[in-house]
Amino acid sequence: MEFDADKQTLDDLEIFDAFKRENSVFGIFNHTTTVGGKNRLIDMFSKPFTNIVHIQERVDGIRFFETEWHLLKWDRQSIDFVEYYLSQGNYPTRKKSYFSAVEDALMYKLKPTEEYYIIERGIGYLVGLLNQLRVFYENIGDDCPPLIKRYKDHFWQTFTKEEIVSISGAKSLTKIGISKIANYDYMFRYTHRDNVKAILDTVYEYDAFRAVEQTKKERGYVFPTFLSGSETKVEITELYHPFLKHPIANDVSMDMNSNMLFITGPNMAGKSTFLKSFGIAVYLAHMGFPVPAKVMQLSVLLGLSTTINLSDNLDKQQSHFYAEVLRIKDVANKIKEKKRMLVIFDELFRGTNVKDASDGSFAVISAFAEVKTSLFAVSTHISEISERIGRRKNVLFRCFSANNKGGAPEYTYKLENGVTEDRLGMYIIDKEKVIETINSINKN
Repeated sequence: MEFDADKQTLDDLEIFDAFKRENSVFGIFNHTTTVGGKNRLIDMFSKPFTNIVHIQERVDGIRFFETEWHLLKWDRQSIDFVEYYLSQGNYPTRKKSYFSAVEDALMYKLKPTEEYYIIERGIGYLVGLLNQLRVFYENIGDDCPPLIKRYKDHFWQTFTKEEIVSISGAKSLTKIGISKIANYDYMFRYTHRDNVKAILDTVYEYDAFRAVEQTKKERGYVFPTFLSGSETKVEITELYHPFLKHPIANDVSMDMNSNMLFITGPNMAGKSTFLKSFGIAVYLAHMGFPVPAKVMQLSVLLGLSTTINLSDNLDKQQSHFYAEVLRIKDVANKIKEKKRMLVIFDELFRGTNVKDASDGSFAVISAFAEVKTSLFAVSTHISEISERIGRRKNVLFRCFSANNKGGAPEYTYKLENGVTEDRLGMYIIDKEKVIETINSINKN
């Protein structure tokens, strides 16, 4: 079963560069060397796992390169040229024999052409790459992680074929002769083309793994631990947002007995940043990637749905409020299908009046609080809602508050127990002299 995370969620969490900003979560991890490695990393970001075995295999694969990456060194130019060489359309067909290929090679040698240059250079880079992988697999042993072991076994199934084993140890093509080059070309671009492409795909996977390991090392991220069993649970210590240079870390712990996180706090206190951090960590965890936290334990979820930067839909003539209603309905249908999800709402019903927002938020939160298969994190400015839902035992009341320092708010950005009634909207309006600016219009 695929992990469910729609475009709205990916945009909210800025997994890719949806808002054309400087940062994206993908960009943080993209230290790949090759184009194929970057594409493989994109594929990993697009398809989180819902299987704990697959997650752990990827974690173990990435961890493996913490110590073994020095055995593999390649550059983008050589790999790109190999791809270019393999993509040439004049590869031999069943109607074109090996001997015809030798004849062509002889003609190319007597009268060099760009085509022969591509063949000779492409083969040279490919032979070098295959030998590098051969040495790598000879050195790592059979006690490597299962994912690496499968790639290793596939490589040897190809490399030990009689016609390919002859390239073992080859360092230069200048002395091997025209017929041997023709032979390699026939193998690489026809008889063993699929095997060669599969090996290249493995190279791209390793390139992506190295990029993730580099990010983990540079930023101090940690791999999460997944919990077996039927209980749904998430517990994170010192979680922070990966975009911040000097983040304030927070803890969060949720399970089926406390599956609704209700967060209050004034503007700019940190609610949205925390919710995004939470979503990003859960998303990365299901990719088998390290997360920005000190410790993370969680159960495998089947999806993640966020509503943080929802906009109206002018094409369908839908207001922001109507878009919010449809979003909530869509999330409810996903929960019916997936069951185990993390759902994040930032400021429910911000697109309507305070009375409707209060009543609507209470109704939705109360209904979702009865769903015991999923986890919910909801933020609001309307602290009065807490009084109406306060008797529910599965609701965790948390808040971001601000201290008054010399008449100005001082944000702590720390998630605290309880509910806050801090209101700083008028302070911000006064600070920016909005009313004075408006009143000055008629004075000019």
